[in-house]
Amino acid sequence: MIGALIFPYNFGYAFEPTLSGFLEAGNKSTIEAIEAESTLAYDYAKYYLRYRYPIRKPLNLTLVYNAYTKKYKDRKDLNNNTISIRNYWDYSLFTRKDSSLKLDVDLGWREKRFKEKDIYTNTQWLLKLKSTYKIEDLWSLSGELGYKDYDYFLTEGKDRMEFSEKMEGKRYFSNKKLQFLALLNFRQTDFDSKSDTNHFIYRLGVEMRPEFSFLSEVAGRIEEGKKYTDEDMEEEEQEGDYYFAYRRWWWKTEHPVMERMYMVLKYTDYDKDYTSADYDYRWYEIENQWRYLFSKDHTRRSSLVFGYLHRETDYSQRKISSYDKDSIEIRAQYSWRNNWKALLNFGVGFYNYTIGRERDKTNYSLGIQFEKEIITRKLALATEYKWKLKDYELKPNVTQNAGRVSVGYKF
Repeated sequence: MIGALIFPYNFGYAFEPTLSGFLEAGNKSTIEAIEAESTLAYDYAKYYLRYRYPIRKPLNLTLVYNAYTKKYKDRKDLNNNTISIRNYWDYSLFTRKDSSLKLDVDLGWREKRFKEKDIYTNTQWLLKLKSTYKIEDLWSLSGELGYKDYDYFLTEGKDRMEFSEKMEGKRYFSNKKLQFLALLNFRQTDFDSKSDTNHFIYRLGVEMRPEFSFLSEVAGRIEEGKKYTDEDMEEEEQEGDYYFAYRRWWWKTEHPVMERMYMVLKYTDYDKDYTSADYDYRWYEIENQWRYLFSKDHTRRSSLVFGYLHRETDYSQRKISSYDKDSIEIRAQYSWRNNWKALLNFGVGFYNYTIGRERDKTNYSLGIQFEKEIITRKLALATEYKWKLKDYELKPNVTQNAGRVSVGYKF
């Protein structure tokens, strides 16, 4: 739900400048720190701004600024600040009745600076060129060339350049009731003082909408490859720069139970193997979600979601970190006349570690969101508050809070 608050309402139309952003601040803890011996608590602040400007009818420019500051409570040497600036250019070469060709250019810069641990301070430059050709309701094909440069300030041997070639294709059948997805990403990494590496990432997927009375959707994905923890924001909760191989796949089905009730089942398996650290782990989870729509007319909409998740995580080289998790989540949402929305979220999670009881805990979480369109199709604001209590069996309890304010404006 956080991502939706970046631009709360869809009032941006083609060829109209839009500005959106958010500010979020709070406290939480790492999943793994550099040494991965224990979790570390820290305060953080996130800033995000996006400006989309149509230069002329087929050409658009998007500018994105992102900042992320982390201050650790017990490890001041890990305090760091990440700043990134990206600009995206998309140009429609042609758009016909049933086909289109589009060109995208992505240029960006990112710096992660540690105040007292300069060996981890680094900057990144990237350039991506992508073209996409689509035939409506039949298929789409895209190709991308990419370049990234990593510069570590005070560390020999970590500087590297990465060249990437990516191909992605989608094939549609029966008015998109059946879809196939395939992606291949080949990467060549050149180091200053180490052997170069070549590797690739692949992704395969399928999606079906059979429209049976008991089954409305079936979807699955598998992805496998190698990458570094410093590549993008996905690994931002882990400090350092580790190289790892991974494989992730999932399978999901959606079932209509009655006219306004839906049920989703999803299974996910994730395997991660580090080449230079003993953090290897594998987890799988089963998720079951029920959603009921109380009303969905043009003036108001309300819904209730109940979810259950079971996850088992196994650290093959650090058995003390292995654990099982069971969690329950309840989410209620209400919107009126499509110009304001309220959401209440409550969850409880039970963590049982394989070895010892000192880290066993029960997590309680509460979230509240409000979204309001201040000026019709012009200005929208959103606020969110998150609270979490970690109730340990043998350690003092820990409370975490976070708040976010978002804005979206169309010129």
